[in-house]
Amino acid sequence: SMPSRASMAAIQDAIDAAITAQRPAYVHCWGGRGRTGTVVGVYLLRCGLATPDNFVDVLARLRARAPGASPETDEQIAFVRSWQP
Repeated sequence: SMPSRASMAAIQDAIDAAITAQRPAYVHCWGGRGRTGTVVGVYLLRCGLATPDNFVDVLARLRARAPGASPETDEQIAFVRSWQP
């Protein structure tokens, strides 16, 4: 499933707030790949740690020990690639 852009912005703000407060920010969904990868993919773009063209590869390296693609669907990948801060 896909979050709305407003929901994604709120999620990103919550991650930023946790990091600013030096608290851990946990991101997870049922399978730990699709929605999790979508949220983390947007975060990587926002922080300049990935680009729309390479974020899938960056996530794959970060998840090297975990099986399966993240994000899972073409729709989720397109959502991250289209993210505008």
